[in-house]
Amino acid sequence: MADDINAARRTELSNQLRDLEPKIRGLDDIAAPGVSISQELRTKVVEQSNYYKNRRALLQAELGAMDAVNQRHGDLLADGYPDLAPASVPDSLFAELHEEQSDINAAVSVFQSEATGMAISIGAPQPKG
Repeated sequence: MADDINAARRTELSNQLRDLEPKIRGLDDIAAPGVSISQELRTKVVEQSNYYKNRRALLQAELGAMDAVNQRHGDLLADGYPDLAPASVPDSLFAELHEEQSDINAAVSVFQSEATGMAISIGAPQPKG
């Protein structure tokens, strides 16, 4: 696979993901059924844990999308990107292409543009009256 096309962003996301993991584990430990806390506090802790878990899922999704982009970029490079090799055909087919090109040019010459120019004339100001 090609080098990461956005290594700085990947590092940022990975660092945030790494920082979230112990917070999620800790929040889940606090919210565990055997821990003696009020239901009100448990609710708040679970809400925060769910918020962090959602953020983790979003970070993981972006990292996964970056993996896909890197793979497609590698595929492009393996295909010779950005160069495109010219196609070659036998002389008889090349002659046929030129005949078609001549026919198309002849067909295009049948038409002309309707917009040939535009002029606006403004007369002298007239008093209101």
